[in-house]
Amino acid sequence: MSETTRELTCIGCPLGCSITVTMNGTDVVSVTGNTCPRGDAYARKEVTNPTRIVTSTVRVEGGISPMVNVKTASDIPKAKIFECASALKNVVVTAPVKIGDVVLSNVAGTGVDVVAAKNIVANGYAKKCEIQIAYSIGVAKPVSIYVNTYGTNTIPEEEIVEKIDKTFDLTPRGIINYLDLQRPIYRQTTNYGHFGKKDLPWEKIINF
Repeated sequence: MSETTRELTCIGCPLGCSITVTMNGTDVVSVTGNTCPRGDAYARKEVTNPTRIVTSTVRVEGGISPMVNVKTASDIPKAKIFECASALKNVVVTAPVKIGDVVLSNVAGTGVDVVAAKNIVANGYAKKCEIQIAYSIGVAKPVSIYVNTYGTNTIPEEEIVEKIDKTFDLTPRGIINYLDLQRPIYRQTTNYGHFGKKDLPWEKIINF
């Protein structure tokens, strides 16, 4: 059987190595272009048993928002993605829903659960919210905080602004400390996005 090659871009770290995988049928002959063992492992898995983390939404009853973002707790076989998506169409959960709550067990027979990736009720102040923060050169604290809930707020927007200002340290140092931004977390954030991963600091919910 003649050898074939596949070109991949590694997603194991920010380097994004261009990897060439040489195969003989379904057997991996060689992996080149990677600069670390993770690249070799990623390439071999991608060409022999590709997997993905699936993200989607499901319906919510009794909450502020009609939908909640969900994702598989770990990656599942790529061939199971459409079966997973189909299974989620009929799922309805009851509020409140918090990060990590299981909304569907053993999806598509993979042994992997689908979990909530976002706290939709959180503190119940709005269905959705955009926050704009303005800074001035030489001034650590924001000079203004603007909140737009697009009419979904359950308390006055002015009160939400007050709660934000009292609860969060929005100085540059405060943000760096709270989000632990001086700790390298490249591996977690380069794979499948920055959000919906409950072990990352910006996914933590603060009651205020």
